Amino acid sequence: MALKHLGADFDIHGGGLDLIFPHHENEIAQSEAATGLPFARFWVHNGFVTRNQVKMSKSLGNFFTLSEIFAKYQPAVVRYMLLSVHYRSPLDFSDELLAQSRQALSGLRDAIARANRILQKQFMGVDESNQPVAEVARAVEVLAKEFLEALADDVNTPEAIGILHRFIKLLEKQFSTNQVSRGSIRHILQSLRSCSELLGVDLFSFMQGLLIPPQVTELAHQREKARETKNWKDADRLRQEILTQGYVVEDTSTGPRLIPKASS
Repeated sequence: MALKHLGADFDIHGGGLDLIFPHHENEIAQSEAATGLPFARFWVHNGFVTRNQVKMSKSLGNFFTLSEIFAKYQPAVVRYMLLSVHYRSPLDFSDELLAQSRQALSGLRDAIARANRILQKQFMGVDESNQPVAEVARAVEVLAKEFLEALADDVNTPEAIGILHRFIKLLEKQFSTNQVSRGSIRHILQSLRSCSELLGVDLFSFMQGLLIPPQVTELAHQREKARETKNWKDADRLRQEILTQGYVVEDTSTGPRLIPKASS
C-alpha cells in the first residue's frame, strides 16, 4: 500500500511503539530488498494512550471517542493535553489531566485578554511608542529561537508548551512596570501568536477579533487628543475612520474603549 501510494521511498512513516517489531522491521526488509532503495527516511513511533496505566483498546472497552470527550472539554483543551506529553511517551488519559490542561490553557488566555484590555487603554498610558523596548525585543527573540529548537528536537512539544508559558511570564512582567510599553506588549503577543499557531494551540480565536490592530489604536489615540483639545470636528472624523476599520469607539467613565463593529 505504501509503495502504491507513496512510491519506493518517502519521508515519514508512523505508528505505535508496538509496531516496531515485527511489522516495521519486516516492511523495511521486504521493501528495501525489492526496490534497492531506503524505505522511509524518518520513523515516528508514538507512545500508548492508556487509562489507569492500561492501554486503551476496543477489546477492553476502556476507550473514549472524541465526540464523547468534546462533550465535556473544548477541542483546544484536548489538543493542549496531548501536546503536553512527548509523542513517544505514554499518556495516561484522565479527567484530572484534562482539567489541569483546561486550567493551564485558561491561564494563557486570561493573560492575553488582560494584555488586550491594556492595549485598548493604551492612549491613556505613558509610553506611546509602537516599538518594543530593547530588552523585551531581545527576550522575545530568544524565546522564539528556543521554541523552534524545541520543535526541531524530535518535536519536543512539552518544551514548546513550556516556552508559551514563558512568553506569558514576559507579558505579565510588562503589566507591573512603571511605564507600560504598548509596543512591547504587542511585540510579545505577535510572537506568541506565531508560535502558538505553529504548534496548533488555540490562544487567540476566543477573543473574536478583540486584539486591536496597531493602526486602530493609533487612530483612537489621536481622537482622544482631539477631544482633550475640544477639536470635535477631528474627533468625529477619527471616530468615522475607526468605524471604517471595523471598530466602534465607546466612551466610558474610565476612558474610550474599542469594540469590533457588529456584522450586518
